[in-house]
Amino acid sequence: MQSVQIRQILFLLFLLIAFFIVFGFLIYYSTLEAAESAPGFFGKKKLIHYQSDHITIDTDEVIEADILLERSEISISGKIFGDIIALETDVELNANAEIYGHVICYNGILDITDEARVAGDVIIIDSLQILITGGRNLVGYGFQLNIFQSDSTISKEQNLSGDILILNQDLVIEGRIDGDVYNILGKTIIKSSGAIDGHAICYLGQLILDKQALVTGRVWGGGADSRTAQDKQLQQRDERYRKKIERKYLKNRRKKGDDIVRFWGDVTIEPDEMIRGSVVALRGNVHIKGEIDGDIVAIFGDIELDSLAQVDGDVVSVGGKIYRQAGVTISGDMVQTSFTGVKVDSDDQHVSVGFGGVRVGPQTDDNWEQKRRPTRQHRISDWDDDSFVFRYNRVEGLFLGLNLPRHRHKNEYVIFNVYGHIGYGFSAKRACYQIGVERVIFGKYGPIIGIETHDITATEDEWIMPTFENSLAAILIREDFHDFYRKFGYSAYLNHFVSELLMISAQYHQTAHRNISKQTNWAIFGGDKKFRHNPAIDEIDFKSVVGKIVFDTRDSYKYPNKGWLFTASGEFVDKKFNDNGVDFDRIIVDLRRYQPIGFGENFDFRLRAGSSRGAVPVHLKFDLGGFSTLRGYQFKEFSDHNRMLLGNLEYRLYGRHNPLNSVIGITDINLILFADAGYVWTVSDSLKAHEGFDEVDWGDLKTSVGIALSNDRGNV
Repeated sequence: MQSVQIRQILFLLFLLIAFFIVFGFLIYYSTLEAAESAPGFFGKKKLIHYQSDHITIDTDEVIEADILLERSEISISGKIFGDIIALETDVELNANAEIYGHVICYNGILDITDEARVAGDVIIIDSLQILITGGRNLVGYGFQLNIFQSDSTISKEQNLSGDILILNQDLVIEGRIDGDVYNILGKTIIKSSGAIDGHAICYLGQLILDKQALVTGRVWGGGADSRTAQDKQLQQRDERYRKKIERKYLKNRRKKGDDIVRFWGDVTIEPDEMIRGSVVALRGNVHIKGEIDGDIVAIFGDIELDSLAQVDGDVVSVGGKIYRQAGVTISGDMVQTSFTGVKVDSDDQHVSVGFGGVRVGPQTDDNWEQKRRPTRQHRISDWDDDSFVFRYNRVEGLFLGLNLPRHRHKNEYVIFNVYGHIGYGFSAKRACYQIGVERVIFGKYGPIIGIETHDITATEDEWIMPTFENSLAAILIREDFHDFYRKFGYSAYLNHFVSELLMISAQYHQTAHRNISKQTNWAIFGGDKKFRHNPAIDEIDFKSVVGKIVFDTRDSYKYPNKGWLFTASGEFVDKKFNDNGVDFDRIIVDLRRYQPIGFGENFDFRLRAGSSRGAVPVHLKFDLGGFSTLRGYQFKEFSDHNRMLLGNLEYRLYGRHNPLNSVIGITDINLILFADAGYVWTVSDSLKAHEGFDEVDWGDLKTSVGIALSNDRGNV
């Protein structure tokens, strides 16, 4: 017996050593990559497009974007973090100019002083040849440019790093390109398997893009051959609209000679960014978090102003809406136009223009809309994105801590993602923590490998009631709807985002579960009522393998109003790897749909199933009853079973469609009509997870119907 244990220990040590060797190699490799190629700024975010314009970038100006110019003139004395693509455009780089990228000039005049600095290549192109004439005089930046001078194909197996420049040839993309693609006078075909982490630019050629292809940047085609007759008409019409709207709303700016920065499609100005000049976006939404020294005009798009946004000018949306958070600084007016009318705010006056004429009156409150739901964010951990941790329950009392959120790897230069939290429960007199580190392997689209360690107060009831709501119930009414246990150990995992919507995960856990007891009875209200005791668990130590699949199309992960969420997870504990004989499997499948019927109406449903095999610890068995499961029954009235089925239907009325809001005179209450049906039962421990469901007697289903109220976000 001892020899078997020794072999198992040695095997686990071998796996642990191998894991750290691989992880150390990846750290060393990524460090080399960063030293060779990573500049001191984040990856390119935008493409700024100028057409038939004259642009001056002054010495104190910094632009973090690629710049595309058509039949224009540009004089640069400042810093550009991105490429310059000049098409039939004259370019002047003055003494103080610094270009952190390539300079590509087609059929134009390029004038560069000796003092100007270019980190990439300086390329001059005519209709016959590509000439590298300079550049590479900013030391320490490895901007790579692949020049193709014949028909080429990037096969499915290829993963090409660096930008691509091709002249008068065909380029077929089936694999992955970590950079921009510039094709002049040729044809670019991006197949369904093709992926470009950058822009796809085609001038005086053809650009063919499969619907399944992935391009993270802008897709732009210019010139006579790249558009159909209908495309030309649409572009000409949009161009007329743009010029007309600029003449109307940027009249004073144009007279003063202020710069106008134009975008096609969606654009985000980050908190640390400042644009000197007015911003015009055509057929895209504008999200402002930083500072704009000028006006903002969105044509056929919305404008969203974050609380940190500063705009030294007017905010105009033509054919869209304006969303403004509290704290925004705007020195000018806000104008929202549509096909039916105009809405304008100017200091203390509110002006409405429509079919009924013009109405002017005092502005008594903020008439501008705020988005109903927060912006969608994906998450891959069970911890909130807040930096401060607060909760209250009967086993910890007041718990305060700090949280370092886990984020998606959006930037190719971010090598590691460190995350975790630490805090202290004052009644339990015990600290809790989690600390983890992870990184992307095999490129930006590759899987994420990571390790973490933890000692936390855990619960299996988060799906029933989120922590914040449970804390409110505990503080206000002395009701705690979670059961807790202490969980400590470590895990190693591999996560892979197949797309923005689909994530798969494989994990290895070594963990221990221990009992914890009730430590407090304090609450603001509740009279002589006491918290119930925290139930005892089966104290165990075990090793397990966990698999998980998440498909998420919701508009917000905290307060969803639309979309699907499918989660399937399985934990597999084999006695071959556990000397104490622990042996069980546990599978949970959860499907949710949030379906708007009309404005102010939603029809939502959830289907949840659970199944387990073997001697499952009592605290990991399935329970139903009470809040969010079978409403109208006692909390966990049906407990300690190894099979579960649950269905919930909800019809929600909110905003002005909720009759209660009309009576009360507010818009923050949701009226919910619900129907629940569920059943938990026990079958033989020897049955596999997919077996035993034929023993269900549907007449034993527990059901409930009723009415509920919640706040606008659904968390109270």
